Amino acid sequence: MQVNFEILSTVVFQHHFFKNNRLECLSIFPSQESERVMLNNGLIFKHFKDGFTLLFQTNLNGDERSRGEVGVANHILRFYLVLKDSNFYNYTESGMESLNKSFYYFHNISEKRKNTESTNYLHEAEYVSSDDVLTQEQHGELPFQKPFAMVDIIIDSALQSEYVISFKQKKCYWRYILMGEYLNELHKPSIVGEDVLFNGPYSHLLPNKNAVVYFESNKPIGLSQIPTQYFKLVDNYEDEALGHRVVIRQLPTPNVETISRIKENSEMENTDYLEIFIY
Repeated sequence: MQVNFEILSTVVFQHHFFKNNRLECLSIFPSQESERVMLNNGLIFKHFKDGFTLLFQTNLNGDERSRGEVGVANHILRFYLVLKDSNFYNYTESGMESLNKSFYYFHNISEKRKNTESTNYLHEAEYVSSDDVLTQEQHGELPFQKPFAMVDIIIDSALQSEYVISFKQKKCYWRYILMGEYLNELHKPSIVGEDVLFNGPYSHLLPNKNAVVYFESNKPIGLSQIPTQYFKLVDNYEDEALGHRVVIRQLPTPNVETISRIKENSEMENTDYLEIFIY
């Protein structure tokens, strides 16, 4: 007998750091209990790069059934997500304070939601935030090591055809550090762009006692896989319309592996900085 499956629901992982808005660094697997429930109820799941799909068997035990008929069972399926990108938290506004003791909990269970408005997000707000974080103490014992996230999908009459888990890119202060000797001999250096100003120059003493010049952005800049803006290093700068010398026309953008927390020449504590060294 031919076995046919149709889509019951799809969960998509998004991240606004990436040009294609797709988060493709998560592995997923169901709990043992969910595997048993799916097997007994003609359900399967298919994992793709940026999400997974639940499918239902249209003919179960000789009876035809529709998507709406599957939803009357009120089964809860649990899935675990495992993170495969070690730099994820460097470019993500995660809302996570303790990485070693916390994980995300995403679900479509209306009774557990603070935001009761109809939505296809599996988190409380438009993006994943601290409202979606659980500690191991809050959850209790886990069947294995702490996951990146836990996802509960209740198969009921309110089940939507698609759900989204959406992460927002981090905003950081950018710090350009002029390391080249010739750069520290500039008469009146400045870093300029379109809508971001850079404060400075400031002086910093390196461990080898050499002094270098650096600049800081006056506001956090959103990180992006493909830069949306570039900055230039100039000398003798007063105004864009006046004469000045362009030293470096397009400064490099930061590497998300080099994030740090510094408090210098800033009124903010625990400020995230991305440092870019210019030689």
